[in-house]
Amino acid sequence: MNTKRIKYLREAEIGKGPIIYWMQREQRVNDNWALIYAYEKTKENNTELIVVFNLVTKFLEATLRQYHFMIEGLKEIEEKLNKLNIP
Repeated sequence: MNTKRIKYLREAEIGKGPIIYWMQREQRVNDNWALIYAYEKTKENNTELIVVFNLVTKFLEATLRQYHFMIEGLKEIEEKLNKLNIP
């Protein structure tokens, strides 16, 4: 991991709960450096990784067609994450 890609918002100790990865712009599993970093942190801390995505009803004036495309892509992401045992 290129450390220039990491931005700490605050110094804090990692707790005992799961690590949450909030998927937003990078809607993919492969070549997603933030997701890879989060996954590595779960291994270091012996915890689980949970990926969340917040689907909003008004996203940059998106059309129904664009939402359909996004949802189909999210289904593919879910399948890939399930194969990796990541909820």
